[in-house]
Amino acid sequence: MKKNPVIKWLIILGIIVISNMIFNYSLSIVLQKPNIDSVCIEEDLIEHHESQDECVLDGGTWEEVYLSDLESTVTYCSTYSKCISEFESLNVYFEQKTFFALATFGAIILVLSLLINNPTLSIAFAAASFVDFIFATIRYWEYSDDGMRVLILFVALLVLIFIAITKYGYSKQDGEIQS
Repeated sequence: MKKNPVIKWLIILGIIVISNMIFNYSLSIVLQKPNIDSVCIEEDLIEHHESQDECVLDGGTWEEVYLSDLESTVTYCSTYSKCISEFESLNVYFEQKTFFALATFGAIILVLSLLINNPTLSIAFAAASFVDFIFATIRYWEYSDDGMRVLILFVALLVLIFIAITKYGYSKQDGEIQS
């Protein structure tokens, strides 16, 4: 019986999608994304100040909002800036933990892809790990500094070179890359 190559690639695609869904859904259960409402309590966001100067001295921002229904402008003091830095710090820490967890999942599945002798599973696991690394990097990219970005790209390049050498080595006998 001849094997259908379309079915093989559908299985590979399914493994890539499902494994990454498992990774990300598992993380959403284990790691709780910071919620701005739990950091910035509503009562603390708007304080009653008589003037813009009082508001700014208290660390707030004087806001003007035009209400089209009433055709008037309302001014108030928003102290949102007091808690936004705490929320942003928590969010950066969350994204950092998520990045390292996804990178760990990706590394594990990449090692499995190198150890498995089944070509379909090997391809599927390798592709799933690459997709996982890409999503992890994209999520964390905006929160990382330039040094971390260079490190992430450097490690990715080293891993690809390692795989190319170990899995698809160069044969000096015939001068061709082995497949």
